[in-house]
Amino acid sequence: MKRKKILVALAAVAVGLPLIAGCSEPSSTGGETAGTSGPLTIGVAFDQMNEVRQLEFAAIEKVANAENAKLVQQSSNFDAATQASQIQTMIDVNGVNALIVIPVDADQIDASITYANSKNVPVVILDRPLSNTDNIAYQVTGDPIAEGKQAAEAVLASGKAEKVIEIMGSLTDNNAVGRRDGFTAGLEGQKATLLQQVPADWDTTKALDGVANALQTYPHATTIYLHSDYYIASVLSALKEAGRLQPQGKDGHVRIVSIDGDADACAALKDGTVEAVVVNDVKQFGTAAITAAIAIARGETLAAKEEKIPAFVVTSSDIATKESEVWGCQIKNS
Repeated sequence: MKRKKILVALAAVAVGLPLIAGCSEPSSTGGETAGTSGPLTIGVAFDQMNEVRQLEFAAIEKVANAENAKLVQQSSNFDAATQASQIQTMIDVNGVNALIVIPVDADQIDASITYANSKNVPVVILDRPLSNTDNIAYQVTGDPIAEGKQAAEAVLASGKAEKVIEIMGSLTDNNAVGRRDGFTAGLEGQKATLLQQVPADWDTTKALDGVANALQTYPHATTIYLHSDYYIASVLSALKEAGRLQPQGKDGHVRIVSIDGDADACAALKDGTVEAVVVNDVKQFGTAAITAAIAIARGETLAAKEEKIPAFVVTSSDIATKESEVWGCQIKNS
C-alpha cells in the first residue's frame, strides 16, 4: 500500500527487530500452554507491517494490555524463511505461550506449525487462511469466497453487460484463490463477461504491466476487478497512460471494484475513480485472534476452530455516510 505510516511503537518491527510489549524473561523451554496460570506471553508473527497490519496489531495490543498479556511481535517483510526463524526464536528464546501468525506462504508455514506443536505452543492463524486447519488451534480470517461474490454483485449492480479484467493476488494465498473463485461463481449465468484474469502476485509492477497489456488486448473492457486495494495506484496509472481514466458518466470510463478498504480505496471512493470496495473489518480480525490465543493458552476449549469476519460493501455513492466504517479513511484522517 502507498502512504505507509509506521507507528512509533512499531519502529523496531520495521527493521526486523522483536517488539516486546511489557517485560518478559527469555525461556528456552517453550510455552507451558495447558492451562497456563499467571501472565502470558503471546508471539505475533506478521508477514509485513503495512497500514492494515498496524491496525490489526493495535487491536491485538489493546486486548493484550487489558488481559495483562505480554507480546513479542515481529514482521518478516514477506520472507518465509525469515518468518520461520522468527517463530522458532519466539518459542525457544522468548518462551511464548501461544502464537498468532499471518503466514507469508500458506504452504511453507506447515513446518513452523509442526515445530510449535512439538513444543506445546498453540498456533492461531490470522488473516491469511489455511486450507488444512487440522494442526492449528484456531483461525481468524475474512471469507474470501464471500468477498469475491460481493465484488461480483458490485460489478453487476450497474445493470449493464460489463466486460471485466481481473487483477489477481498470489495464488499461493488462499485469500486470492477465494476472491478469484467467489468472483467467478458470482458472475456465472450473468450477462457480465470475464475477459482476462491477470496474475499479479501482490506485486504492483506486475499489476501495472498486466493492466496495460490487458487494455491493449481488450480495449472494450468496461470494469477492472482488483483482489486488493494494494493495486489501485497501479491500475489508475495504467488507465491514465491508456487514456481511459475518465470520470464516472463520461464515455470510456472504466469502473473499478476492489477489496480491503485501505487509504487508497477511501480516497478513490471519494473522488469517484473507484465505484465500490468490499471492506474488511480488520480491527475485529486482531481482536478475535488475541482473544482466542489467550483463551487457548489458559486451557479453555473454544466452541469452534474457525472464525470468519464478514465484509461489507461501500460505494462511491455512499462513502460520505459510511466513511467512519472504512478503516482506511481513519488512517487517512489521522
